Amino acid sequence: MGKPAKETTEVTAPVTNVLYVIDGSSFGGGERVFLQLVSKLKKDYRIFVAACPGGSFQNKIEDENVAFIPLDLNRRVSPKPLFQILRAIKANRIDIVHSQGARADFYTRVSGRLAGLRHQVCTLAMPVEGFDVGAPRKTVYRLADQATEAVVDRFIVVSDALRKMLIEKRGIDRHRVVRIYNGIELDRYIPGKIGAGVKAVSYTHLRAHE
Repeated sequence: MGKPAKETTEVTAPVTNVLYVIDGSSFGGGERVFLQLVSKLKKDYRIFVAACPGGSFQNKIEDENVAFIPLDLNRRVSPKPLFQILRAIKANRIDIVHSQGARADFYTRVSGRLAGLRHQVCTLAMPVEGFDVGAPRKTVYRLADQATEAVVDRFIVVSDALRKMLIEKRGIDRHRVVRIYNGIELDRYIPGKIGAGVKAVSYTHLRAHE
């Protein structure tokens, strides 16, 4: 009789859980970028999105069959979104948080710190210095940003000018600031049909997570 076959155990790599947090409920530039990431990364990552409910952004996220977590950002200052994000991090065993927007950044950074997260990413399309708000409000935003930016592992910016500003004016280590241009939807804009100069780069946001 031959030797019995050895039993083999298939090892499955653990799935990384990612939570995206953004201020808005409508569908603007920031929401568009996050939707691109969600649509491409959901195959390999377990994705959650937290934002204000009731807008077109929620509809688009749910169309991707991705979990949407309602976030109450109706008040400018409130502890409620902080605890909502913290609860989402713990309940879903989040490994990486990725935020965008002044209030989303602040609440996510504090929640991530309280939860003991090791990986926090922030997309910075417009620094608070460029906000079109009054001086007192801008000062509050800047202080909140300054007090929490140390917990961010990687800042994603969309231009070299923004990267230079974070490094030279804010003193953030250059290795923590990654420039990734905004991308396009390949199913809508096909390079061969709309000009040879078009380059799709949306998927490269994943590098900030590695």
